[in-house]
Amino acid sequence: MTDERATEPPRPVTAALSGAAAGAAALGVAELAAGALGRASSSPLLAVGAGFIDLTPGWLKDFAIRRFGSDDKTVLLIGLGAGITLAALVIGLLSGVGFRGAWPGSVLSERSGSSRH
Repeated sequence: MTDERATEPPRPVTAALSGAAAGAAALGVAELAAGALGRASSSPLLAVGAGFIDLTPGWLKDFAIRRFGSDDKTVLLIGLGAGITLAALVIGLLSGVGFRGAWPGSVLSERSGSSRH
């Protein structure tokens, strides 16, 4: 006799917070790895920020410098953190409601045979 328990999908709030926790853990591990390798200046958040600055039009850079002064980089990092958090919340929410598109995690679990059906 098999013990098949019907499991309900997680509530949307729980799923979203799980996504945020996973995103925070992944970013934390990446930051620790950069620090352990002695490359604190190449931390993921700073690298993305530098890339974002390179792709930003000149008029927007000038506006940010005029508006925020010497705090422009702080505002950029806060915005990046908010964007990453929002993306992690959405990914967690989508995974919690049963969206099983081509997410890397779902593809890997399908290949290993550990997916739940």
